[in-house]
Amino acid sequence: MIEAGYAVSEAETGDEAAALLASEAAFDLLVTDIQMPGETDGIALANLIRSQHPGTPVVYMTGRPEVMRRAGRLGAREVLIRKPHGPAEVLSTVERLLMPEVSRGASPPPAGA
Repeated sequence: MIEAGYAVSEAETGDEAAALLASEAAFDLLVTDIQMPGETDGIALANLIRSQHPGTPVVYMTGRPEVMRRAGRLGAREVLIRKPHGPAEVLSTVERLLMPEVSRGASPPPAGA
């Protein structure tokens, strides 16, 4: 993601990620594994960011998609990526969520607009 030009904040545990969400002003997108070390899992992180910044897109990653039942139905700006996956799949998902008008075939805004 960094190689693609995105600013990235990383956390090794769900608890560290929750602390980042609490300390940062805002994030454009949350990419989270469902199961992580610590008390806070990816579903709790998504709930936290939605409570602070409704409408923030969320990318969930898991090798066990059945755990998503706890999250309920995914919203329009939420995507589940099943493991194993490659970096290209994550990057294309991120770009689709951050620039939905471009991914639907609309022209991007003119430079300098």
